[in-house]
Amino acid sequence: MAGMSISGLRRIRSEEKGWDNVSDMDYYICFVEEECSVYIIYIRPLHYVKQITFKILLNENYPFRKPGMVYSMNLDNWREMKDFYMMRGRDMVERFQNTTGLNCMCCVSILCGDNWKVQTKMKDLASEIESFMKIKERMYERLLLGMIERREEKLPEDIWKYIKEYI
Repeated sequence: MAGMSISGLRRIRSEEKGWDNVSDMDYYICFVEEECSVYIIYIRPLHYVKQITFKILLNENYPFRKPGMVYSMNLDNWREMKDFYMMRGRDMVERFQNTTGLNCMCCVSILCGDNWKVQTKMKDLASEIESFMKIKERMYERLLLGMIERREEKLPEDIWKYIKEYI
């Protein structure tokens, strides 16, 4: 095995046995040994995308150091995770802070070097991705709400307040 240690391979094969039992989840996990990669396919349709595939690139230091990770919405164009975490513009940062109370998505990620632990499993990464997708969905809903609010000034302020609290 050129790109992965024997202990890393043993670890992934052990974890892989538990991946069959995630039928109630919104993702699918599979290991491709030839590529030394784990794929997490997030299949729950969102407003703006139907599927996102995350590819975890396991290296010779896994699980003692964090793996690399890229994502794609069409399996042709793979992008770095920094693009997934990136928040463009002050408005997006404010929406993220209002939604989560956090300053940065990357800083709280398991994949941040300071947050990676040897005990971190692929299911943990899949759960984190799912929670980040839900945050992004809520941010998108708040963006749309702001656009509607600017157009529709007929509703009383107290009704807008209830709508914002709900979203």
